[in-house]
Amino acid sequence: IIGVDSPCADLEIMLMMAECMNTIGAGATVIHFSHRGMFNTLLKELGATNLGAEILRIVDKRAKIGDEEVKKLLLELIPADAATVLRDFITPKSDNRATLRNMAALAAAEETAPYHRIQDILDAAEELGMAGVVYLDPSITRGLDYYTGIVFETFLNDLPELGSVCSGGRYDNLTGLFMKEPLSGVGASIGLDRLMAGMEELGRLEKRHSSTDVLIIMLDGVPIDYCHNIARELRRQGLAVEVYPEAKKIAVQFKYAETRDIPLVLIVGPDEKAAGTVNLKDLRSRKSYNGLDLTEAWRKVLTLMGKN
Repeated sequence: IIGVDSPCADLEIMLMMAECMNTIGAGATVIHFSHRGMFNTLLKELGATNLGAEILRIVDKRAKIGDEEVKKLLLELIPADAATVLRDFITPKSDNRATLRNMAALAAAEETAPYHRIQDILDAAEELGMAGVVYLDPSITRGLDYYTGIVFETFLNDLPELGSVCSGGRYDNLTGLFMKEPLSGVGASIGLDRLMAGMEELGRLEKRHSSTDVLIIMLDGVPIDYCHNIARELRRQGLAVEVYPEAKKIAVQFKYAETRDIPLVLIVGPDEKAAGTVNLKDLRSRKSYNGLDLTEAWRKVLTLMGKN
């Protein structure tokens, strides 16, 4: 969402992603979110603003490296008392409201815009009955410099150890790299490989039929324009048609169709072209229809695909 800076836009992006995950069959999700402004306010309180980028990257690795390693790395940058405060800040409390109170107290941020932004999002989520979907987690920092506001990562409830499958946040200054006029923005991106791996592990990848209805087999001795004329006519009937691009062995072309779950195959060899006929095979039933004239073939294909 570009051009508006509001908690409504932030919440809409997060809830949209949760709904998308549920719709595609990934199951229920929880969105861990925080606000970079609150973190920056804490750094200012600790006198560590100049170390912000390094500290953000350390905190962002917390889920991977653990608290002890985070502590060790922080102590290389800031004093022990400051590291203790920071570790307390990034540790979620008993519930979202308790976490927000702790964040605000440690960062002296009760009256700041980031505090009110988080509060607005929590209020709206509760009113929508979605309080269980958003989880205020101050350790979520997204270690990229261009984030300016809400940041979040999305986890599958049934496979949290997989890590985030969707992440994003607000980046109000990013367009400054390309244009003089500032534009607010908030968005999300899906980690597709990780999401697919997770859905496969959970057994939730539904096998989809090919978007192609018919494959036309290419054989030696048949001009490519003849095959494409047939394809064009079938497309006019509302069918999705592919022409195999090379005159390879027929077994190779059939394997291509079967691998991609294409249901129907049309075979046009030199003899069929001379006779004005085609051979049709339904790979679902393994039934063949040979010697069909073109009108018969169109009707049979449409019938087999349930389009007439």
